[in-house]
Amino acid sequence: MAAPTPNADRDIVVHRFTLVDALTGDAVGERWSVWLGRDNEGSFDSERDALAAAQRLAEDTGRDVWLGSSEHGWKRMTAWAP
Repeated sequence: MAAPTPNADRDIVVHRFTLVDALTGDAVGERWSVWLGRDNEGSFDSERDALAAAQRLAEDTGRDVWLGSSEHGWKRMTAWAP
């Protein structure tokens, strides 16, 4: 049985990105982006800020929130009621 994954057209997704120096290839930090379906809702300096934004969207829409990536796997966060 395949692991559950977010619906890219509907769910709220929080992606974590590692920023990489183009010349050295060294990691220089992380950012988080929040997506509502295929619409980008913003980019954040911290996971905490990204999850707060995702929670507000979930409260407004009643949609599921997913944290992760295709590479590292997905975790469905507890749904917040609208």
